Amino acid sequence: MALANVVHEEQVPCALNYKKKEEIMERSEKLRKVCQDKLMNSESKFSKFSSELFLHMRFEKTDFGLMVSEDELVEKNDFETAFMARYKAEFGFVLKGREILIDDIRVRGTGHSEVSNTKVCEKTEKFGNSKNTDTPNTHRETTVSSNICVGPS
Repeated sequence: MALANVVHEEQVPCALNYKKKEEIMERSEKLRKVCQDKLMNSESKFSKFSSELFLHMRFEKTDFGLMVSEDELVEKNDFETAFMARYKAEFGFVLKGREILIDDIRVRGTGHSEVSNTKVCEKTEKFGNSKNTDTPNTHRETTVSSNICVGPS
């Protein structure tokens, strides 16, 4: 588990018109900072941090929204084009002349770990399966996430 990526998500209700992009991006940056702080203050130590922004978008006077992620963007911060393409793919049409509303802003922060100072475990001869076999000898107190222990276990 020590080398697994750890994810923390933050989400806030928004109720803004997409025309207020500056305010939406400002709120998303605050959420990114909250995610990063939560991950950095956790027990795990991360060498790298990444985040992904999601906007829960819908057309005005509709009740069905789509969650659009940064991965779907063609151009940086152009959620409108991604939303329109996704809406067209889902429903086969786009509502012209309607405002786009943002219901929620969500940020997924990920803390990444890297292997460093790799150390191979000592081997001890053990008897098993009617023969002596070299097996890794590990002690919980001295084992760290970067140790490599090749079986049998």
